Amino acid sequence: TYNVWFDKFEQERRYTAIRDIIRQEDADIVCLQEVIPAFIEGLSKDPFIQENYWTTGLKLYHAFYSTTILSKFPISAHFLPYSNSGMGRSLLYGVTKINGRSVAIGTTHLESLNSARERAGQLAFAIETLAPFDVSILMGDFNMEKTENIIPDTYHDLWPALNDESVDPGFTMPEQHGFAAWRPDRIILKKSEWCQPKSIKIIGKDPISSYDEDILSKHWLTKTPSDHYCLVGEISLS
Repeated sequence: TYNVWFDKFEQERRYTAIRDIIRQEDADIVCLQEVIPAFIEGLSKDPFIQENYWTTGLKLYHAFYSTTILSKFPISAHFLPYSNSGMGRSLLYGVTKINGRSVAIGTTHLESLNSARERAGQLAFAIETLAPFDVSILMGDFNMEKTENIIPDTYHDLWPALNDESVDPGFTMPEQHGFAAWRPDRIILKKSEWCQPKSIKIIGKDPISSYDEDILSKHWLTKTPSDHYCLVGEISLS
C-alpha cells in the first residue's frame, strides 16, 4: 500500500520512481491512495503494469484524488463513498477467489486531520462491508493518531503483529512539514484459520538521486518519491 502524494512537486519524476518501485516489488496486490488522473495516465502507459495487473481505474467523489487497486487476480471492484466524509473519502474493494476462498481486498484513505470520530465511523463501515468474505484485507492511509485504538481485536495490524514497536515503531511518514514522524499507513487482516501474516517491510525511503538542492529547497526537502513511505506485506493463505 502506498499513498503516492497528489502534489504537483516534481510529479513526473516522482511518479516514474513509484512505478519503478511497483515493478521491483512485483506484488500480487497494490493499493494506492491520493491517486489523480495524471497518475492513472502513467499506469496506462506502463507496459509492465498493463501486462501484469487488472486495474480498478479511478472514481472521484467530491475530491480531485481517490484510490485505485492493481491486482494480478481478476477482481470485481466496488466503490463506496463514506456518508460521513467531508473530504470525499471512500472505500474501494475488490473480490476474488484464491484457493477456493472468497478474498476481499480493500483500500481506503480515512478522513484527515482532527477527524477521529469520522475515521472511527469510516473504519467500522469498511470492516462491516468486508466481514462476509472468508479473507478480508484492508490497507491504506488510516490517518490514525497513536491514541486512536479503533482497529478491532478481530484483525491483525501487521506492523505491531510482526514487530516490536519499541524497537521500530514502523513510521511511514518521516518528520517533515512541521509534523513529527508517525504511522498513518496500515495493512490489517481479519483473523482467520485460513490466513496468517508472514512479513511486512517499509520501502520507498530512498531519495530520488537526480534531485538537486535547488529543487529540494522549493518543497520542504521532500526527497523521496512520496511524502509517505510504502508498506509491503506478505500473507499466507491456505
